Amino acid sequence: RIIIAPMFPQYASATTGAVFERSFTYAAKKLNVPCLTALSPFYDNEDYLDAWQAVAEEKLAAFKPDHVLLSYHGLPERHIRNCDPSGSHCLAKDNCCDTPNEANKNCYRRHCMVTSHALIPRLGLEEGNYSLTFQSRLGRDPWLTPATDQTVVELAKKGVKRLAVLSPAFTADCLETLEEIGMQAKESFLEHGGEAFELI
Repeated sequence: RIIIAPMFPQYASATTGAVFERSFTYAAKKLNVPCLTALSPFYDNEDYLDAWQAVAEEKLAAFKPDHVLLSYHGLPERHIRNCDPSGSHCLAKDNCCDTPNEANKNCYRRHCMVTSHALIPRLGLEEGNYSLTFQSRLGRDPWLTPATDQTVVELAKKGVKRLAVLSPAFTADCLETLEEIGMQAKESFLEHGGEAFELI
């Protein structure tokens, strides 16, 4: 028996979907295919949320940020629309993710929002002192917004001095986030008036 466990809590065809596709394509080439079980997205799983709380709570208490960003890996908007079986719900309105339904069942943006709304009370974050953003934009297509890199600069210019950033789209540190958030975003924040930056 093989259990396929993608390391991405929120579903996206470019990540979890690609892992499933590659795994099943490989298995299909075998004469004796073992039982394959694929884990479903775990963006709202209590153990996952408990783990994030355990990692972040102590560090936030020690750092004492003015503002907390929950920064998720970005996706082109067309990926979100393509996962909507109705073809008319996702990104049609600002509040399209507020209520679960068949159209947004596999919506990456909705999964990110659900994760954030579960972490906010667990971490004691107060309204106005946190934001949800998306990092890593490439190419010319419109990507999910608000963008982390732009938000970091805006917050610094508005007077935020101590900024903490969580990346709950990952179960482990990856080079892209360490470089893009831990180095580039930190540098931008400090250049525009921020005083302290913490990647959690």
